[in-house]
Amino acid sequence: MKSYSVSKQPRSVLYGQIIFLICVALSIRTMSGQNRSHASKANFDLVLQGPFVVCEAADNTSLLISAPDPKGKMTEHEDAALLTDFLDYRFTKEVQDYELTGDLHSGNMTIVNPQKIKRVEFKGPCPPSTRYHWSLKVPKPDEIYLTWPQSIRVGPSGQCKDAIPEVYSTRFVLRYRGVDVSKGFQVSHGTDTTKLQVMQIGSEGTMVFEMPPIGEHPDHDKEAYDAMAEIAGVKSCIYVPANRNNENGHTDCHAPLIYLYNGKVNH
Repeated sequence: MKSYSVSKQPRSVLYGQIIFLICVALSIRTMSGQNRSHASKANFDLVLQGPFVVCEAADNTSLLISAPDPKGKMTEHEDAALLTDFLDYRFTKEVQDYELTGDLHSGNMTIVNPQKIKRVEFKGPCPPSTRYHWSLKVPKPDEIYLTWPQSIRVGPSGQCKDAIPEVYSTRFVLRYRGVDVSKGFQVSHGTDTTKLQVMQIGSEGTMVFEMPPIGEHPDHDKEAYDAMAEIAGVKSCIYVPANRNNENGHTDCHAPLIYLYNGKVNH
């Protein structure tokens, strides 16, 4: 049998090779960690589509999103829910106040409004708990996008038909920048907490907060707005023309959300 001899390398050379391989492995691990860290940072969008009143909380770092009774004075709606790619988290009648947390910071709330859509807004504090059915507390976002424009007449109670039609936003998108979506989010009430996972697609992650109507009713928008105005404590009404635009694929009532501000508005 033919034998083969293996030449022995000097010990210093072997040590040098081992050190080199260790350095390469550490470098790859570091680069991989940096790439994962970079990839995990995304824009997180919380989409508000429903009969909601959005107000600036007294702590000046949060927003409170209030919703009416789905089976109260307005036509029937589904229960409010947070929708993700993996789970629909529905609010219950036993709990009134919820909070959404995660890798979220309080931002400057810059209004992003390239189409010059109006926002129904009034100056005033957040409503007391006796006026709303549910609330969701979230940090102030970096940006607020005004979307789903609809031509609507907004005016004082009893005078909305005489108001000039203007284009209002019926959906807000709260955008948080630099969020580690992979960590997930928590919705809590009291000591009870549920984790919500959101799928990141590219540099975006999205969650929807909605409360759609049940069935078709011509007065959904008006009754939803009346319920919102009651929560906000304002005497206001809307009139929506019969030929309203539905090209945007609405799942709500076409009613504009109401925004309550307690300081200078950042248009």
